[in-house]
Amino acid sequence: KRYMRARGNNNKYLQEGTGAKRQSINEAREYGEYIGDNVPKFRNNRDIWTINTSAFKGKHYAVFPPKLVELCIKAGCPKKGLILDPFMGSGTVGMVAIRMDREYIGIDINKDYCQIAKERIEKNMK
Repeated sequence: KRYMRARGNNNKYLQEGTGAKRQSINEAREYGEYIGDNVPKFRNNRDIWTINTSAFKGKHYAVFPPKLVELCIKAGCPKKGLILDPFMGSGTVGMVAIRMDREYIGIDINKDYCQIAKERIEKNMK
């Protein structure tokens, strides 16, 4: 029954019957369809995030940009809140959390990454 919703002839998604184009609302696009400033302004602007990568001269292979973490922290953690990062890696989440006035607990199975994260967080606290 749920599958058949909006498939009749009298609905806002399909007015012309079989074979007509659907009305697209925040529909997924093919790879490469949106380039640069060509990103459309959907009702929910948070569907597509344009965040550039950032350099990190450390020994970790999977560093992600601090801006990505900022958006997630703003969306899900109040000021003075606590953030748990069970895969700490190079400490990007911890660095941003402290800068944004949040408490932070970081965990990583690799001792080398824990040391990298500790140094990075301490360096950015100064």
